Amino acid sequence: MRAVPHSARIFAVYTIGGGTVTSDPAALVPGDPAHPGGGFSGKVFVFIKYGYSIHEEIGDDRNNDGKQNLDIYEVRSVYYIGQRQVLQENFKLQFFGNNQLLTRGETVKLGKYTVDYSKGTVSFHLREPFKQVLADPPDTIQSLVYAESQSALVVDRSVYSIRVDYYREARSFQLKHFNIIPDSVRIKVDGREIARSLYSIDHTSGYLSFANPNNPLIGSETNIEVKYEYLPFTAESQSFIGGLRADYRLSRDLDIGGTFLYTRSSGGEIIPMVGSEPSQTMVFEGDASLKLSEGRIKDMLNAVPGVSLNAAPFDLKAYAEYARSYKNINTFGKGLVDDMESSEEITGVSLSDKDWILASMPDSLPQAERGRLYYKYYRDPSNAGSLKGTGFTPYNVPYEKKPGPYNVATGHVENSVRDLDTQRSLVFEFEFAGAESRAPVVTRRLSSEAVDFSGLQYVEVWYRGEALSAPVNLYIDLGKIDEDSDGDGTLDTEDLNRN
Repeated sequence: MRAVPHSARIFAVYTIGGGTVTSDPAALVPGDPAHPGGGFSGKVFVFIKYGYSIHEEIGDDRNNDGKQNLDIYEVRSVYYIGQRQVLQENFKLQFFGNNQLLTRGETVKLGKYTVDYSKGTVSFHLREPFKQVLADPPDTIQSLVYAESQSALVVDRSVYSIRVDYYREARSFQLKHFNIIPDSVRIKVDGREIARSLYSIDHTSGYLSFANPNNPLIGSETNIEVKYEYLPFTAESQSFIGGLRADYRLSRDLDIGGTFLYTRSSGGEIIPMVGSEPSQTMVFEGDASLKLSEGRIKDMLNAVPGVSLNAAPFDLKAYAEYARSYKNINTFGKGLVDDMESSEEITGVSLSDKDWILASMPDSLPQAERGRLYYKYYRDPSNAGSLKGTGFTPYNVPYEKKPGPYNVATGHVENSVRDLDTQRSLVFEFEFAGAESRAPVVTRRLSSEAVDFSGLQYVEVWYRGEALSAPVNLYIDLGKIDEDSDGDGTLDTEDLNRN
């Protein structure tokens, strides 16, 4: 094999069944102005890279990242699911545009794809699979999405997503807690407790793995139950253990000593749960040691009038000890039997802006009074997985391209308690049109299944108003929401960037 020079251009030339018809939108067919012709006349011409212009710069840095590399040849039609060893059974792949399923016709335009269940990848046969979808109607969107140098404007076109539902084969698991207490782990597979030799566990990290791939047999329907005890995070460092020892020789034959031990587990400022109370233990100990040799015994006996011994037939060693402990099982003095939190049935509401869409107007309001919710992109296009805070300069997305609400990394918890950058808020940014009243309305489903709210007692919402020029009323409607958001009487697809 030979090394390929940086300036080399790699391309493929072929025909399909003797013809030139191809579904690859990146291919150059005969008659295309960009087709090189010459010796390739009458054949399909494809560069093995993104973009198809043969008039390129010689420089190595194609995507303006400041590095000389071959990233122009990276394959962008392969998507990693996030897990390997995916089970083919019950595997489901769906394509969305602005939270709406793509139509069958739009999905067909993506072309065929192959799923590698071992590597966990989805590989499209087309090198630019979404190019056909983006070409209706044709505009600059193709050059934006499939450009080697991404511009800030690309956030306006971030509308498509892929959803994958699957099961994966796994014989190792991460337990929810760390600092697992040794010998406290009990594992049942389908109701039967298995021997400890069949698994191993890292007590520090809580990482559990089964040793034998065939014993026990684990399938998609296997029920695995793991019971264990653990120490709370940093619990070891929250306990104090101290001791003191003193010895004193009263004579050459008699030694006395004493020991004091003290241990205390720290507690918080709130009443502890029963079983987690802070405790304190004090231990006091005293001891004495007597050693009499044969010579010392002889001298002591000869000191008695009328007794005269040349030697004592024995020696003497004696030891005495006394100890007592004092234990306070709850230094707080109180214990909480039940905080009642577990008795509540709570339905959480997602704060992800991807889950919220425009809703139908209330019956009492016409469509003309719908208020606009604006969308801002608080992410770096080069690292879309990281949400930015209020110090970041967001990208403003036109309302006709994508309406709000949007996410920003901030929250109601003080920064000293929890970093604001780790919190997430859902922002409803609207504007008043003069002195008129407007009603921005959005909705989301709470569950894919029916939810019983007949016993609903309260709705908890944390909110903060900023830069308000007029009073704002917040209304929450629970139940079945009319899906005809534009009020035209037709349940059509909406917000698919087809303006």
